[in-house]
Amino acid sequence: MNWLSVIGPAAKFVFGGSIDSINQSRTLKARENAAEHNLKLAVLQAKITKAQQEGQWEIEAIKRSGWKSNALFVIVMLPLVLCFIPGMVQYVQGGFIALDAAIPDWWKAMVGATVAVSYGLKQFSNWPLRRKSK
Repeated sequence: MNWLSVIGPAAKFVFGGSIDSINQSRTLKARENAAEHNLKLAVLQAKITKAQQEGQWEIEAIKRSGWKSNALFVIVMLPLVLCFIPGMVQYVQGGFIALDAAIPDWWKAMVGATVAVSYGLKQFSNWPLRRKSK
């Protein structure tokens, strides 16, 4: 009788449960790794989808803006141009002083958001509101 034929079944009897336990542990770890990988993949896919939707939103906003973006550009640039015309600086300064004193912050935020949305800048559409909350 060979000593391996005696030790083999005895070793299997003694260590068999440990080997099964190790195999189960490896299988469980592999499943956990696969689940973690799938979760990361799903999160990444959600981020990609969100970025695509936001890009589409901005494109649609620009398409719909039409004459509004041109009018807003003229209104925003008018005080700058008037500063180069002799005698107009006082009116520009007076206008901004009056606006700063008379218009509430929520109105300024709404105007800023309106301009941002008109140009399709979604990330800036609530910028004045976010800035106040910090």
